[in-house]
Amino acid sequence: MHRLLNKIADVRADEVRLTLLMGGYYFTLLITYYLLKPARDSMFLVELGAEQLPIVFIAIAFFVAPVVRMHSWAARRLSMGQLVSVATVVLASSLVVLWAVLGLPGPWLFYVFYIWVSIYGALVVSQFWLFANYVFSASQARRLFVLLNVGAMLGAFVGGEVAHGLVEGLGFRTQDLLLVTAAVLVSSLGFVHVAIRWAGSGSPAEKAAEAAADGTPSKASPATGLLDTLGQIRGSWLLTFIVAIIALEMMTSTFVDYQFKAITLEAFPDEAALTGFLATFYGRVSLIALLFQLFVLPRLLRNYGIASALLLMPVGLLVGTVVLFIVPGLWAAVLLRGTDQSFEHSADKVGRELLFLPISMEVKEKVKVFIDVVVDRGFRGLAGGLLLLLVTGLGVGVRGLAVVTVVFILGWLMAAICARRSYTEAFERALHEGQLEMTTTWTRTAGVEQALYELEDALRDADDWRLLYALRALETHTDERIVDAVRPLLRYPSRDIRRQAIDTLNAQEESPDLPEMEERLLDEDPAIQRAAFQYQFSSDQVGAERLLAFLRERDETDLLEATASCVVYFGDEDQQACLDCEMIDHLIQNGSLALRTAVADVLGNRQRPATREQLRRLADEDEAIVRRAAVQSMGASEDEAFIHDLITMLGDDDVHVSAWSALARYEATALAPLQKSLSASDTGEQVRRRIPRVLGTIPSQTSVKALVAYLQCDDPVLRYNVTAALLRLRDQADTLSVPAEPVDRALQDEITLFYRLTQLQYVLEEKRDDGEAGLGAGLSHDGVDGDDRLRQVVELLEKRRARSTERVFQLLGLRYRQDSVRRAYDAYRSDEEDLQALAVEWLDNVLDASLRQQLRPIIDPPTLKAQAKAGQSYVGQVVQHVDEALAFLLDSPDPTMQVHALRLMSARPSPTLLARVQDKCDDPNAAVRTAAQEVVDHAQATA
Repeated sequence: MHRLLNKIADVRADEVRLTLLMGGYYFTLLITYYLLKPARDSMFLVELGAEQLPIVFIAIAFFVAPVVRMHSWAARRLSMGQLVSVATVVLASSLVVLWAVLGLPGPWLFYVFYIWVSIYGALVVSQFWLFANYVFSASQARRLFVLLNVGAMLGAFVGGEVAHGLVEGLGFRTQDLLLVTAAVLVSSLGFVHVAIRWAGSGSPAEKAAEAAADGTPSKASPATGLLDTLGQIRGSWLLTFIVAIIALEMMTSTFVDYQFKAITLEAFPDEAALTGFLATFYGRVSLIALLFQLFVLPRLLRNYGIASALLLMPVGLLVGTVVLFIVPGLWAAVLLRGTDQSFEHSADKVGRELLFLPISMEVKEKVKVFIDVVVDRGFRGLAGGLLLLLVTGLGVGVRGLAVVTVVFILGWLMAAICARRSYTEAFERALHEGQLEMTTTWTRTAGVEQALYELEDALRDADDWRLLYALRALETHTDERIVDAVRPLLRYPSRDIRRQAIDTLNAQEESPDLPEMEERLLDEDPAIQRAAFQYQFSSDQVGAERLLAFLRERDETDLLEATASCVVYFGDEDQQACLDCEMIDHLIQNGSLALRTAVADVLGNRQRPATREQLRRLADEDEAIVRRAAVQSMGASEDEAFIHDLITMLGDDDVHVSAWSALARYEATALAPLQKSLSASDTGEQVRRRIPRVLGTIPSQTSVKALVAYLQCDDPVLRYNVTAALLRLRDQADTLSVPAEPVDRALQDEITLFYRLTQLQYVLEEKRDDGEAGLGAGLSHDGVDGDDRLRQVVELLEKRRARSTERVFQLLGLRYRQDSVRRAYDAYRSDEEDLQALAVEWLDNVLDASLRQQLRPIIDPPTLKAQAKAGQSYVGQVVQHVDEALAFLLDSPDPTMQVHALRLMSARPSPTLLARVQDKCDDPNAAVRTAAQEVVDHAQATA
């Protein structure tokens, strides 16, 4: 069953049971409606005539409001299960009452019956979807709602066929269908209660149940007043367009319904014949809708997103209306109404329900029943009034009504287009808000009182993370209580907290003398020393003479180096002049590590001939902290003579970040040397990989051009860094343009790489027990178990796939709105299914059709096997066997993957691959050469 359902929608194994149950519930509800619908239409038309339809349409609009009001009243007082149960019992009871009174004389009963069935249909469908939102999470809803709709169309088909069989085959009276409907409706309660019990962990239903068990409400009861509901709709463009779509759709459908019924009444004046025809029509149309739902709509949604669901029905009705205008008659009316009914419970319903996805459950509970029932039936009433005026007052015929219908449809199309755009924007906002919910802490909005309370509480619990955030929150405020609250943290064990405590105190207007701060002048961390000196000297206006005396008095002491460091950051020109060349040479030669670091900082602010040589001496130090300080000072000096030195230092793992930061300060001056080094054959691998990061800080079209040339290079790390640098440039300057063609080529290459890596991982992970190479068996030459080697390779491939996915999103950021793509990626990476669903849905409605199809298995991942299978249509069957996977890894341009493949082969080397391994013994990469030689040696030793 799981495999069968997966052909229609992406159903997880643990969702099959609940999905079938909810589909069965919707199936049952639609059976009841389509048992009633032909009975309602035939009895009304035969007894009262089509000319009375506009009047009943108007009446429905008046009676629907109190029904919805009662439903909302009940919703505030009952749980979801209780609400559905009570509503079902009331509806079933009313069916029995109507069956009993329909035999009484008087035409008013037929008005009541028509009105009641119309409200019934809207109410049960709307309540079902509200219940579905209650049972399923947003991520499940996006995948499963299409499948639930299959149950609806099956129910409509069965309901129509059963009604036809009962009336024409078994001779039931039309009103007897009400008793059958009541019995079927009561039976549906079993689905409701089992669905709530079966709801998966974390579902809205289970959360509500847990909250109820705790004695606390799961959420505040939503306000349901009319003004509140209208305010919610006015405050959202998406809700406004949803209302516009439904309003124009209902007016169009009402005109179509009237034309269809007027024409069919002329063709079938007998009640039983008309009931049979309508039942057959509704049933067969539902079957057509079912086939469309199964075989066409999923593909349309995959390829064209929600736009296809929103536009199919109005476009189809536009064509049908034109046909009816040209050739009025029964078959034209059947075509028009058939189009309306076919799409009503398939594309149209799916599209409308998807529009609600980015809207919170709280808002949906306030507005959904109102929109689905009141707006629906209210605009049917408005259309009824317009029909009454046109048909009765002005004598407009079928063709004239077709012209008015075309006007409605054109407005509907415009509203659908606007809704689609607003829907995408709503997902962007939802992604943004969802991301803030994951990453924002209370400190963004915390006031002084709350921050002080959190600080005290975190200090009591020794919670370093909360202490840091509390201190950062207090840094944005000035209050006399802050000094006393923060003061104890100056002696806190964590250096990060000590440093943040000083920063918080430095932000205060008053700087009282603190013994704890004097102790920090001798702190082991130079950064804390500097911050403490800032606190001590910034308010005292320390003069140059006093500072110079301090330096000479404290020579060879810890305070000397902290003071020199303080001069760099907080001293004025006179204070900095105290450090002459002789003193600097003395400190470089004899000073401690921290003192030499402080001196390197000082030199960045000096423009003297001797400074260049002094900085180069410090940059050649063994200690990384000194080298980093010297590199930073080179950048601060903006001396062009340092550019080549700094580019070379990008290859130093200890100082490359400082070198990158220093080069960025040169801006356009460094562009030409950076470009030359990027393309030079003798540039080291690490230097070349890190140059893009520097170029990404220099907003110039020249930088863009230099980076784009390496979008498709062989080095995966360089490709990744180039893409990240281009994104950074786009962030800094909107005027910079990245050419689309190379980005698209790089995107296709990355998608291909992802699917190749997926196939490799699948073969190694799922087919390793085929026995082709004995993979995972035995020990390698160094005694490591082969299965451990295999696990390492699989983990590496998983990491490479994750990086490839990230680069896909990066490249999408160069083609689409970068901030939105970035938020989508953050949501995609989160552990929250709802956020992941938001990301996938937004991408589905933004990406081009062909790109969406290629990326769907990546951004909305099924199983590894399904991803590997999906990739075959793009890259073919790259590998099928273990040896092919290992050969592919050996041919990879990634040395790390080559090394892992070689280590894996060392457990039991395959004879067919030994020739390739011997070739690797001459590889330029030392790690690859070593690993290959070890495999060859091990193979020879065990031969």
